[in-house]
Amino acid sequence: MNSEKPAPATGAGPSEIVAPRLGLTAESSGTPGNPAPVTDAALSAALRDHGIDQADQNTDTWWKSCADRAIEYLAASGQPFSADHVAALIPAPDHPCRWGGRFHAAVRAGVIVPIGYTLSARPSRHRGVQRMYVGGAP
Repeated sequence: MNSEKPAPATGAGPSEIVAPRLGLTAESSGTPGNPAPVTDAALSAALRDHGIDQADQNTDTWWKSCADRAIEYLAASGQPFSADHVAALIPAPDHPCRWGGRFHAAVRAGVIVPIGYTLSARPSRHRGVQRMYVGGAP
């Protein structure tokens, strides 16, 4: 028995279905007076940001404040740092995916700037690639 529902027969692709829900329109993708179709890159970025925002909304506020203060502290040092450095200063989150929302928020706020990549030293990360950051403009 197949439980899958057929796709709507509208001829609309994923970008035409999802983009409006995320506020992406031809007008928002182009310049004034010159609308442009929503690109896969714009849709991908919007879906990433939406997912990060959703996960961040479900994060414990106490842990968020701890992570934000640790990121701000390391940013103020002027030295490059990664999530490993922040993890050494605060308790672990309830889920490892919580880190991304805090770093994303700090980058958006201009607190930190990504400068490169390094391999994690935490055993749980199995030498996974992670970003390096430095404090943003004061």
